[in-house]
Amino acid sequence: EVTDPILETRAAHAMYHAPIWDALLGFDYEAEYNGLGPGVAKEWGMDPDGKSWTFHLRDGLVFQNGEPLTAEDVKFSLERSMYHPESVVSDARRLMKELREPPEEAIEVIDPLTLRIHTDGAKVHLWSLLTRAVYQAGQIMPQEYIETNGDEYFRDNPIGSGPWQFVRRVPGDYFEYEAFDKSYRGIPRFQGLRLLFVPEEATRVAMVRTGQADIIDILPESAPEVQATGNLKITEIGGAI
Repeated sequence: EVTDPILETRAAHAMYHAPIWDALLGFDYEAEYNGLGPGVAKEWGMDPDGKSWTFHLRDGLVFQNGEPLTAEDVKFSLERSMYHPESVVSDARRLMKELREPPEEAIEVIDPLTLRIHTDGAKVHLWSLLTRAVYQAGQIMPQEYIETNGDEYFRDNPIGSGPWQFVRRVPGDYFEYEAFDKSYRGIPRFQGLRLLFVPEEATRVAMVRTGQADIIDILPESAPEVQATGNLKITEIGGAI
């Protein structure tokens, strides 16, 4: 249970990173390509020569401490994920292999809202390494905040641009967040969010029935029994319930 995106290795933990950080690209459930949609970048595409991709960022994005989010932060974040000696992000390692040599010079800031990534030839699936639709890819971190305060401070006080700001965590128990009202993903409809770690399904079911939890996940085969014994709404998302 870590709070720095570059230290995370388990896809199951994406749920407690996703509230805090945005990625360069995001979700669109109606999109043709595996849910890919706009994220921090509102528009993007492969350049005519096939050897680079250009990303145009949304204007007015800010991190949860009020600092503006710019193309410099995107470049910093991708390079931090690729080259930081402690990074374990597998998508970042794959991204390195896609870039033009030397890879540390392959990400170019054109202006505060425009970024170009130069690739080693045509890489038509580069987007898959930069989107929240694929776990742990392209998460954007605040360059000035991290460089000013250092990695350890950032890990104790993580800051992103997502709709939920980190408040506290108790390892093995919960992560707690509060709503952030300047996220491009929208203002949360409730002020507080707590993600509880409860491994036993029977305990989760009991908690939602007694009001200790509002949403839980269960195995698909458990759905009929759970629905029959309580006034609960069952929703299937991508094969999970």
